[in-house]
Amino acid sequence: IDECSEGTSGCTQICNNELGSYNCSCNTTEGYVLYTTNGTEMYYIPDIETGLRKGDSYHINHTCVLRMCPSPANAIINGKFLSGAYIFRVGERASYQCDLGYVMDGSTSMTCGADGQWIGEPPKCSVATCPPLNLTGLSAPPVVSPSSAVPYMSVVNMTCTVDGYNDPVVRTRQCLYDRTTNMYRLMGDRLECPVIDCGDPGVISGSNYTVGGTNFGDSFTFVCSRLNTLQGQSTMGDHVVRCRNNSRWDFGDLACKGDTCLDPGRPADGYQNATRYEQGSLVTYTCLRAGYEPRPEFPLMCIVVGDKLQWNASVPTCEDVESPQLMNCPQEVMYVKKYYAAGIIPPSATDNSGMATVTVSPATFLPNLTLTEPVNVTYTATDPSGNAVSCMVQIRIRSEMPPSLTCPDPVIVYIENNTLPKTVQFTGAVASAGAMVTYEPSEMTYNASDIDNLLSPVVVTARDMMNNTAQCRFHVAVKAANCTPWALPAPVNGMKSCMMSPGGGYTCTMTCDAGYAFEQAAGDLSYTCDGSQDWVPGNYVPDCVATSKALFTFSLRQTYDAAGGDLNDTCIQEYTALFNREIMAVTDAFEVNLGRFYVAGTNMTAIISDTTMGILSATQRGLDRQ
Repeated sequence: IDECSEGTSGCTQICNNELGSYNCSCNTTEGYVLYTTNGTEMYYIPDIETGLRKGDSYHINHTCVLRMCPSPANAIINGKFLSGAYIFRVGERASYQCDLGYVMDGSTSMTCGADGQWIGEPPKCSVATCPPLNLTGLSAPPVVSPSSAVPYMSVVNMTCTVDGYNDPVVRTRQCLYDRTTNMYRLMGDRLECPVIDCGDPGVISGSNYTVGGTNFGDSFTFVCSRLNTLQGQSTMGDHVVRCRNNSRWDFGDLACKGDTCLDPGRPADGYQNATRYEQGSLVTYTCLRAGYEPRPEFPLMCIVVGDKLQWNASVPTCEDVESPQLMNCPQEVMYVKKYYAAGIIPPSATDNSGMATVTVSPATFLPNLTLTEPVNVTYTATDPSGNAVSCMVQIRIRSEMPPSLTCPDPVIVYIENNTLPKTVQFTGAVASAGAMVTYEPSEMTYNASDIDNLLSPVVVTARDMMNNTAQCRFHVAVKAANCTPWALPAPVNGMKSCMMSPGGGYTCTMTCDAGYAFEQAAGDLSYTCDGSQDWVPGNYVPDCVATSKALFTFSLRQTYDAAGGDLNDTCIQEYTALFNREIMAVTDAFEVNLGRFYVAGTNMTAIISDTTMGILSATQRGLDRQ
C-alpha cells in the first residue's frame, strides 16, 4: 500500500514511501522540524489528546512544527526589550526601543531565521541631538546661543533688542522629543523677536479718524465727525494718538462732544436697553411677557440726517411669537378593528396668551365615528396672534389575519464528547415581513444522556405589529457522533469495552454475562471505526440470550410381521444389521438439522440406546444441548 499517494499517511508536509511502510519529513528550508516527542520545540500535546492519532493537534512523527530560536538579549544600554514573549519561532521578531533622549543605531528588531538562529544583532542607543535653529525668512531674527546642534534637554537662548524696551528680551528653546513628527527638535518660545503692537484702537463715538500702523511708534490724528466738537488732549498735550511701549494707545482725555438723539421711548409692555444717545449709539428692547419679542427685532441707531441726529427707525412693538402647545396628542399609530370607533380623546391646548382654539381635519371626524378605512386626523391649535401648531394621529384598520410562519426542519444534535454538554441556539423559522419570531426555549443544552431520548418540541411564535400570532413546533433529536464509543449501546445482559486505536478511532468489544450468549455469533462481538467512518459491521448490537439444556429425542420403531412363522437366529441377525444401517442414516440427517441451532462454545452430546429385536425393535437416540 502506498500511503503517500493515497493521502492516508497523515504527514503534514512531506511523505516518504518505503517498502511496507512510510515516514514523514518537513521543509527544513522554511524552518520546520518533525514533531517526534511531546515538547518538541516547546509544543505540547493537549491533555485530552495522545498525539498518536490523526486529527490530534500534534501527531507524533507526522506533524511539522516551526523551529525555536534561543532567547534574545532582553536588555540594551539606554533602551528596552519590547517583546513580551519568551518563546520565539521562525519568522517572529524580537523588537527593541531606545529610551527617551536616545536614538537607535541599527535595526529596531531581529528575526528568527529558518535555521533557528537570529538574523541581525541587538541595536545600540546613543544620545539624541537637536539640529540648529533655522532663522531664514524672519523679519526680526534673534541672536541664538549656542548656534550649533545641542544634546537632548539642552537649552538654547534667543536674545532680542526690541524698540520701546530698555532691556533686551531673552527667550529660550529646549531640545525635546516632538511626538507629532517623531523627531528631536528645539521647542519653546517664538523664534521671531517680539514687536509692541497696540492693536485696533476701535471707534470713539463721534470720531472720524484713520489708523495706519499699530506698532510701537505709530500714531494718528484724532478727528471728530460733523456735528461733533473735539475736546481734551493726549498725554503729550496734543491731538495725536500714539502707540506706547505698554501696548496701549495714548488717547489721554480726547473725546468728541456733539448733539444726541432724543429718547426714542419704549413699547407699552417692554423696556429699553441703552446707555447713551450719541451718534452711532444703539438701542435694543426687551419684552416683559413670556413668548413676546420686539418687532422689528433689529436695534435702533442714532444717525446723522441732514444737519441733525435722529433714530433710524421707530420704536418696535412686542408681539406674541410663541406657538400654542398641544397636550396628550397620540404619537404612535393607532390600530382599530374594522367597523369600530377609534375612541380618541381630543388633545387640549395651552398658550402664553391664555387663549387657543383647536380644530380638527377632516372636519367630519368624531372620536366615536365608526371606521371602515384608514385615516389621518390632524389637530391644530391657533392663538389670537395666528401662531399655530399641529399634530397628526394615524389611525389604521387592524388586520386579524395571523402572520405566516414556517418552522425549520427537525434539528439533529450530534454529541461529540460524552463528558461535555452542547448548547444549541434555535433559528431558521421564516415568518411574514415585520413579524417578530421567538423560540421557546430559545436555546437548550444537551448531554450524552439525551441521546435517542424523546425530547419536548421547540415552540416557535410569530407576532406581527397588530399582535396577531401564529405558532408551529419542531423536534430536536440528539444523536451520538460517528465513531464515538457512546454511539454503540451495550448489549442487553452484557457489557461493552472500548479502547482508542493507535491510528485513530476506536475498537469496542461486546461481551455477554455468564449464562448468556449471542444467538448468531460465537463468543464476543467486535466493532471498529477509524475516526471518520461509521462503525463496522454496523451500529446494531444484538441482545445476549440465556443458554439452557435442551433434549431432543428421536424414536424409530419398525414392526416385522412374520405371518405366524418362526424366525430363526440367522434371519434375525441379518435383519438387525440392515435395520441398524438404516437408522444410522436417519439419525445423521437429524444431527445436521440440530446443528443449525448449535452455538459454538456449548456442549452437544449424542446418546444412542440399545437396539433390541423381537416382535418389537426400537432404536432411540438423544442429543443434549447445554
